[in-house]
Amino acid sequence: MLKYQKIQHELEELIDGLEPGMAFPPVRELMARYKVCQSTILRAVSELEEAGRLQRKAKAGIFVSASPKKRSVTALLLSYPMSRSSTDIIRGVQERLLENRRGLLLLTWAGIGFQKLEKILEDNQIDSAIIQPSSDDVDDVEFINFVQHLENRGLRLVIADVAVPGCKASFVGEENSQPFQKMTDAMLKGGVKTLTVAGKVGNRVYAKRLSGIRNALKNNGITLKQVDLQEYSTAKQKAAAILKSGGDGILLTDAASSTAIAYELCLAIPEAELPGYYIGGVVEPGECWPISGKRTFWLRKQSLEIGHLAVDMLQGQHNSASIKLLPLLKGE
Repeated sequence: MLKYQKIQHELEELIDGLEPGMAFPPVRELMARYKVCQSTILRAVSELEEAGRLQRKAKAGIFVSASPKKRSVTALLLSYPMSRSSTDIIRGVQERLLENRRGLLLLTWAGIGFQKLEKILEDNQIDSAIIQPSSDDVDDVEFINFVQHLENRGLRLVIADVAVPGCKASFVGEENSQPFQKMTDAMLKGGVKTLTVAGKVGNRVYAKRLSGIRNALKNNGITLKQVDLQEYSTAKQKAAAILKSGGDGILLTDAASSTAIAYELCLAIPEAELPGYYIGGVVEPGECWPISGKRTFWLRKQSLEIGHLAVDMLQGQHNSASIKLLPLLKGE
């Protein structure tokens, strides 16, 4: 919590003990009481004025507002069903909004439809939203049009975790291409001859990650094979299809399924042969990569931090348009 936010909370407690319309202590008195500089007090007072708790009158001073504004609310628009990553992003958003005394309206477009969802936003006078799509949503033209419509209406938007095509709103989430390029580079240095990439072939996130892999494979003669995980229902079936491809290097691009598939690969490959494979993938928050060894690599999703940064960016406290939050980890 920033210093001005701590002071803001203490000033709110002071306001609660005063009657509406009463004079509030002047800035210099507050500086002496809390032992902070003038800019910190002014920032805290400005936030409380914006929230409708205080009112500044020229040449008269600061007063407790007679009619506080309704607490401001931010909407979090969610894809459904949710993954582990989604729940961590929600928790991060909730934590940060709670620090800033803002309300949160959780909404999903699944089963509601975009027209009804927009009416809910209008009825609740929502002027800011964090949108958390899935990799499948950003291939849906209706969803893309809805997000662009909200943007054109003037809503303050931040897109979390998966970028929406054509949307100019701030984005916080994974940098998909570079980490997979680094992971592929590491496998090539180990002598991989055939690389199998497994994921939801054709969607935008897969394509972005595949582009990083292809960059690493330029002009080296390595065979690249692709397995579409959407054709199989269980993790065991997916692992069997991957092994059937014959790759000694395996990259799992779908975060929601990579840990389960890695576990099935570990069961399917004889223990004596396992050291002959290089395996890498994306791991959801709270999950443990089931295969150990120097030939394993994984990308840990920083979903809680994505939630925190989404709120910071929405409130203008972080200016970056894209945050790289997939550190490459190597097995021991």
